[in-house]
Amino acid sequence: DFQYFREIPNKELSPGEATFLMYSLNEPTHGDFASIFLSTVLYLANKGYFEIYKGEYDRAHLKLTKKAIDYRLSYRYGSKRDSMPEDVRKIFEYILKIFGEEDTLHIQRITTYINEDKNSGAEFLELMNEVHTKIEVSHSIKGNINQNSRKELKKIETEKAFNYAVIMMLSTVLYYLIQYGLLLIGLLMLVFMIIPAVNLAILKISKDNVSYLSQKGLDESDKWDALKQYLKDYSLLKEKDEFMLPLWEEYLIFATAWGISKDVLENKIIPAYYNQDKNGVSKEWLQYMKNSI
Repeated sequence: DFQYFREIPNKELSPGEATFLMYSLNEPTHGDFASIFLSTVLYLANKGYFEIYKGEYDRAHLKLTKKAIDYRLSYRYGSKRDSMPEDVRKIFEYILKIFGEEDTLHIQRITTYINEDKNSGAEFLELMNEVHTKIEVSHSIKGNINQNSRKELKKIETEKAFNYAVIMMLSTVLYYLIQYGLLLIGLLMLVFMIIPAVNLAILKISKDNVSYLSQKGLDESDKWDALKQYLKDYSLLKEKDEFMLPLWEEYLIFATAWGISKDVLENKIIPAYYNQDKNGVSKEWLQYMKNSI
């Protein structure tokens, strides 16, 4: 185990992939999708697809770079597209759809698009499910998921659902027995309800002892968790490390995915550069975007 990890453990992973790996110790867990979505916007900007700048009324805007415009043409005409993590591709192409024919986009247009009608809301939910699927498939291919444990967890979830159903059925029967004054039979029914309740407790213990990740996945998960701890504790450390701007930018991407971007900005891990007019990223903008999605 690592107390702190100062480097990006795996530069090939997207924010969503890193978050999944860090949180999925006993079951698949993807974290907050609004944070993943926002961190992916920063990831794409870091990779040269977006420029983020402050426009009218000090609001953040996105601008497509030539790299992104070329990608949009390839996407529309079905030609070969740039290599990138598939979960990032899903989010990128969703945002390109909102851009339409334009090359710049007021950031609020994204949140308006998501919330403007039921169809867009359903589309965003579908995007979330597709992104989650892409992330799990990616980790499965990389050998980070314990396939035997995955089967075991599915079996546990099936048994949990059955026991919950039994409890609900017995609870309904118990309600009517009490209504009709059949208290003695009701007490007997309570005894029967103990069995599925005990089963659920046993299943919980079994689930907690199952590692969803393979040893390879666990080793990398430890590093990501140690990086998160480093970013959270940075202001408390006696010896401050100094990093080049590219690494600071990468810190902000993953800190946003994990909901600690405020810590990173306030602890000055990210320099004042990020609060200037050169780009539109600030803790206020990050919070605004997350609250709006």
